[in-house]
Amino acid sequence: MSDLFGMGRGVSLCALAVLVAALPLNCGGDVRTYGSDGGADSSDSGTGGGGKAGHAGSANEAGEGGAGDTAGTGNEGGGAGAAGDDGQSAAGEGGSAGTGGVAGTGGVAGTGGMPACVFVSAEDCFNGKDDDCNGAIDAADSACASVTQCVPAGSAFSMGILLGASGTCPTAYSNGQLALNRTLNGPACTGCSCSATVQCKASVYGYSTLAQCTGDTTLTGGTYKGDVGPTDMCLDASPLISGPGFRVGPYTTTSGACVPSGTPTVGAPTWGASAKFCGTNLVGAGCSPGNVSIPKTTEKRCVVASGSKTCPTGYLPETNPWYLGFNDARTCSACTCGTQTPGDCKQTASGSPIQVMLYYGTSQTCSAGIHRSAGSNAQDCTVLDANGPHNSMGFSSASPKPPTCPPVSTVSGALTPTNEYTLCCAL
Repeated sequence: MSDLFGMGRGVSLCALAVLVAALPLNCGGDVRTYGSDGGADSSDSGTGGGGKAGHAGSANEAGEGGAGDTAGTGNEGGGAGAAGDDGQSAAGEGGSAGTGGVAGTGGVAGTGGMPACVFVSAEDCFNGKDDDCNGAIDAADSACASVTQCVPAGSAFSMGILLGASGTCPTAYSNGQLALNRTLNGPACTGCSCSATVQCKASVYGYSTLAQCTGDTTLTGGTYKGDVGPTDMCLDASPLISGPGFRVGPYTTTSGACVPSGTPTVGAPTWGASAKFCGTNLVGAGCSPGNVSIPKTTEKRCVVASGSKTCPTGYLPETNPWYLGFNDARTCSACTCGTQTPGDCKQTASGSPIQVMLYYGTSQTCSAGIHRSAGSNAQDCTVLDANGPHNSMGFSSASPKPPTCPPVSTVSGALTPTNEYTLCCAL
């Protein structure tokens, strides 16, 4: 019919009836009639409807197959078209199956709500939690006001306080104690000493008259009577001196060489300053941004970190660097003696003067009957008394000031501080 009338498929029966009625009754040729729709309608569930019915076949020709319906929007394809009605020779071909629809996407699952606060205990002031469910954490809770204080956060530094080297860390600050030191000193080698001897000699002269004694203003006159020292410290010849006076020439001092002794050892290292850092692991929240809470204290609040670091905000360097220890690789050379300071026969080691003493009597032992004395390059022009001649003379002390020599031992090797720390304290 479509070829004959130029019409599409699926024309209604009423229209066909009109067309048939208008044809002459005696027209020749094959007569075709349209079958009814054989396909099912599309379902709401998304299943595609069946195809339209095919045209009825003529006596010699098979009927045309029904067209498939529009593809369903759900999951199933459309049904096949039904066979054409009243075909005289063969049933029409079934329509093509409709294409299945795309499955829908599932919805996103909802998010669960926050659990309600559960009372655990009275507020722990340093755990960052609201233990008593009053809406305040650590330092922000009034229950913690007497035991916490807010300080600048130490970043990568350890929080704590600074005490003197012999201080005792309080309980809240007993975590991570450090004995800090700075300015390492390495004394010179010790254990060496030097000694030397001294010999003294004094020449004695006698005058025959008082005028000769008083007239000797250059202290060069008189008759030589003998020497006191260096080996004979008591001169005993009789009669030694008699008359109106005597003089003593300049003392002769002979210092022996300095002799080293002892075993050298490196001096014990010392520190210019020492302190004790007392750390705490009780660090809580509840403070303004950039701050943390720590146990309340009146001590100096500080932070430390291993190595050379820049102090965090809110802290200043505490005369860095500080160290925990040292490595001592020093050794000492053998003991020697430095430049000598000569001895002095005119005085003892304590500074008391030494004189030549004249003794009268018969003992000749330089131990009794002191009558006159004179020091180095001096005279006594006093008239000698009636006790007779002086039979012995000697120095007033047998212990003159000895030579001195500084002991020397050269240090080699290095003394190096170890385990450097940066110490920073609150402004």
